Amino acid sequence: MIWVHGDLLPGNILIRRSRLSGVIDWGAAGLGDQACDAMVGWFLPPESRAVFREDLGYDDATWARARGWVVQQTSMFILYYSDSLPDAVVAAKQRLQAALGDPLG
Repeated sequence: MIWVHGDLLPGNILIRRSRLSGVIDWGAAGLGDQACDAMVGWFLPPESRAVFREDLGYDDATWARARGWVVQQTSMFILYYSDSLPDAVVAAKQRLQAALGDPLG
């Protein structure tokens, strides 16, 4: 177990001048599985996802668990926000499709 953010989604990541400048909403932070935070890689296009995974050194088992986190998180998100956040639901469906459909992961 390591220290994890626990809710590392695009809305909680601050970018300035095309670089990471901060992370907000630490309410779910604590000790946990690094795959929880690795799921942010599934927000990226396939080429960038591969670079993200390689640069952070995620092994196959961690990456498989990250894929599972994406499926769990997006499934609940899509159902809960289907009426109130339709644009975010579209993005969640894209992440889910990426996680389920990318054979290279």
